[in-house]
Amino acid sequence: PIRCEYEYTSQLSTDTSHKKRLAVTCTKATPTTPSRMLRYQLFSSLALALIAIWIYMLQNINDIISYLPVAPGYVEESEYKLIITYAPAEVIMSLGIWAATQVIYGVYLCKNCPNAAEELDLHVKVAKKELLKRGINVE
Repeated sequence: PIRCEYEYTSQLSTDTSHKKRLAVTCTKATPTTPSRMLRYQLFSSLALALIAIWIYMLQNINDIISYLPVAPGYVEESEYKLIITYAPAEVIMSLGIWAATQVIYGVYLCKNCPNAAEELDLHVKVAKKELLKRGINVE
């Protein structure tokens, strides 16, 4: 994109005529990154919104429970209060279980790479030789 700046000047000369000048300066605009939220900003705003909802639910817990079905033998009113009160801990535990499951699944699917191991060994040997040339013993 090209950005142009315009400057219009008018001067009164001695013979009562006007000198008008239009100066145009165009430069190539540097590309800017689109204004996107960074990952930490996204997660922080999401966490803040969820915390605000949780605080609202804690402040109005009795009104919320009055709308929920309470039947003998199923969920009692005190159980709803426990669920709402400990919701953040439940969410954190669920995310921890999900993360651990993802790590275990990734390790399970990880394949052995003999070529990569040989290449890594070669890099280590070259680095050791370079360090020995500089007088550093790494054995």
